[in-house]
Amino acid sequence: MNQEKKLPSSGGITAKLNHHANKTGIPFARLQKMIAVIIVSQLVPEGTVIKGGNALGLRFPLEDSRMSKDLDLVFGDSYLEWETEFRARLAKGTNGFDGSLEDRGKGETQKNERDPGRPNVIYKNIKLRYLGKSFSTLPLDITPAQGYERSSSSYRISDDSVALMKYLGFEEPAGARLLDVEAQLAQKTAALYSSKDPRPSDLTDMVRLFPVLDGEGNLELYRSLLAFEMEIREIKQPYDIPNKSTLQQLFRNQEGGDDETFTHITERAEKEICEASRRTPWKPEVSQKKTILAQIKSRAQNRIDEQSHTSDQVRKNRNRGI
Repeated sequence: MNQEKKLPSSGGITAKLNHHANKTGIPFARLQKMIAVIIVSQLVPEGTVIKGGNALGLRFPLEDSRMSKDLDLVFGDSYLEWETEFRARLAKGTNGFDGSLEDRGKGETQKNERDPGRPNVIYKNIKLRYLGKSFSTLPLDITPAQGYERSSSSYRISDDSVALMKYLGFEEPAGARLLDVEAQLAQKTAALYSSKDPRPSDLTDMVRLFPVLDGEGNLELYRSLLAFEMEIREIKQPYDIPNKSTLQQLFRNQEGGDDETFTHITERAEKEICEASRRTPWKPEVSQKKTILAQIKSRAQNRIDEQSHTSDQVRKNRNRGI
């Protein structure tokens, strides 16, 4: 008869994380954050793509990868259906963890002002519990898929992150669906030229991603996606990085980068922007076009439904004298 594997106690997890932190030099909070990200990656609805800094945290070894404060998730067609399924999956949980989805105080949906040309962001928090006790709060930035993000085929979790889960006494996690290197690098390269205040952390990510692209990626696909990003962000000549001198200083002070690395990575970005400007921008296949059109229609209907719901609620409140 198969017996369910006994879950480690909450205190046991804390003790092992402290031991691992002392052994590796990786801060306890970073290890705990990685556990939360891995657990959530196992619970997101089918088709969800993880991107941003935490996608890099899952892709690269723990010791030398960046993890961002927020977990960036990309959903498919209907957000309302996606959220309903996600809430159910969180409630069911895995490996003794369960969670709840809550609104964030900064507002539920906002335009991504830092990154023009990108879709609205839906802000949520996940309150994650382990064996009924609070474990961590994980902020989410949720956005609709931008066409090519639907095609991401990278399912990975770094070997040392898998080893950490097994060391703690959990089952080996399945690979998380991460935004492909070509797509993530195209977005970061374009953001460097289209954002009002480019982020030094994007440069750090590009330092890690370009060698992966050159070693195992598809350079022409990357340039085609970059051309697409340039088109939707309206990046035109002259190709100048905004506030470049300030960015260089921030890269040095916040990221610990040196001037030689800064020059190397910005020169590579400039080369790729020029190469992409001569490429045909990525275009969805006919089947993808139908899906994207359906997505746009679904989003429009969702907005109508939400506006209708709000209007009905206002009328009810007025009738009640509220």
